[in-house]
Amino acid sequence: MKKLIFIFALMAVLVPYKLYAQGSANVNVAATVDSKVSKLKSTVETNTQTTLADPTNHSILLTITLKDADGNPMPNVLVIVTSNRGQVDIIEAVSKLAPGTVQAAEISDMQKDKTDENGQVQFRITSFISGEAILTVTADSLIILDPIKVTFEPLPFPTNITVSITNPITGKEITLYSPKQQIEQGLSGTQINAKQLVNTGTKIQLSFWFVVIPTVIIILFLLFIILNFFNLRKMRWMEQEQVLLLKKMFPPNYNRQS
Repeated sequence: MKKLIFIFALMAVLVPYKLYAQGSANVNVAATVDSKVSKLKSTVETNTQTTLADPTNHSILLTITLKDADGNPMPNVLVIVTSNRGQVDIIEAVSKLAPGTVQAAEISDMQKDKTDENGQVQFRITSFISGEAILTVTADSLIILDPIKVTFEPLPFPTNITVSITNPITGKEITLYSPKQQIEQGLSGTQINAKQLVNTGTKIQLSFWFVVIPTVIIILFLLFIILNFFNLRKMRWMEQEQVLLLKKMFPPNYNRQS
């Protein structure tokens, strides 16, 4: 009887302990850790807030400096920059554009970078589309710094024009001029991907007769010039033949002999 009571007592102690141990092993504890980045001490600056919508030659340099509450720089902190216009605006971490570095495979990866030992990180901002953009900077996945507005002005002249006409008989569109697609020249990989996503070209549709009538006039004018040229050559040749004929009929010593 004493052994039976001892066994029940032992089971009463061991079973709850085992169940507690198994349950505690599966418990996930979540906690939110506040960021040490100070929004008031950190800064977001640009070298200019207005540039042309021409990624090849014009860009905006965005410099972000992260500090803590005491004003000390915050190194190795992740920074993400986004635009309210999405992928229309091209955001690239400067450190990932340095010679010898491998560019990120995805566009979104170029929008992320970590601060250096001085708590700074820089991004190059370009766009093919004119207009205003609002850039948002998120530091340490928690702190959203004050947004900054930049403006991309339209180019003074179009650089990608396609000229076409429509045949009034067949209704088929005929392309008269289309620029060569050399989009890779002077552009980064991210900029090439962005240009493929947007339509930056200008299309001009001309009237069929507006093109045909001047073309016919020009062709007729050229034919007139060519025919006149050959007629003049023929007249000169005939003149030369007449001179030779006269010389044969009236030799130079004809008058002396007579």
